[in-house]
Amino acid sequence: MRVFLFAFFSKVLTDLNLRRNNIRDEGAAALASALRVNGVLTTLNLHLNNLGDEGKGVIRDAVSGRVGFELKMVLKTLNLSRNYIGDKGAKAIGAALRGNGVLKTLDIGYNNFGPKGVAAIAEALRGNGVLTPPSVSE
Repeated sequence: MRVFLFAFFSKVLTDLNLRRNNIRDEGAAALASALRVNGVLTTLNLHLNNLGDEGKGVIRDAVSGRVGFELKMVLKTLNLSRNYIGDKGAKAIGAALRGNGVLKTLDIGYNNFGPKGVAAIAEALRGNGVLTPPSVSE
């Protein structure tokens, strides 16, 4: 976990691939804390990490790039595919997208969004002029 956190406090790390690491709740909480202070990470791959809805803190921080009203991150590419994210997580993604003017690529495919979650993301995308259409495979 220490190496994991060090990576985020780094002033030079711009690309981090944590694909298939089964981060889950504890790792997601640590990741959310680290994201709040990192201002250089541009690519984050969290594919297949079992984040679920409990990982909504990391989702919110990664997508919004903000802590309060201050922009903290320059994240341009985020992969959240295959994380068992449900409607609560989808709503967190939608809320975060409303204030994000930096994120260009978002992969949210193969999650567990229901109609309410899909609606929250769709509504947020209407006002976002930067993000390319997200990947939402199945």
